[in-house]
Amino acid sequence: MNKLVLKNNTFFALKDSNEKGTHYKNFYSNIKGTQMCMGKSEPIFKIEVKISENQEKDVDPIEYWGWIDNEDNYISLIYPQYFLLSMCFPYGIEATEKKGQGKAIKLKLTKIEEYVDTV
Repeated sequence: MNKLVLKNNTFFALKDSNEKGTHYKNFYSNIKGTQMCMGKSEPIFKIEVKISENQEKDVDPIEYWGWIDNEDNYISLIYPQYFLLSMCFPYGIEATEKKGQGKAIKLKLTKIEEYVDTV
């Protein structure tokens, strides 16, 4: 993979738990997107991401995958499993990558803090 320079690396997300463990979901670069997905009093987390050095799939039960657009290097569609990201592409991630529209990338969460609105 070429050395990518990300144009966005800060997101807002909600925390969730299931049989695989605790994970984050509903990633949006704008807090309003995450707020639309939240329950009555769920905390919102501010999360910074970077591209993981290990791009191997399905190593851990929870590993974050996102889509990076080839035009502008913006990350979108972040999910805690490759399988969940793949559902966003009706003809498959590989077919979309071959068209040159972008690339699935494994992400590492580097900074997680509870977001407190100061307004």
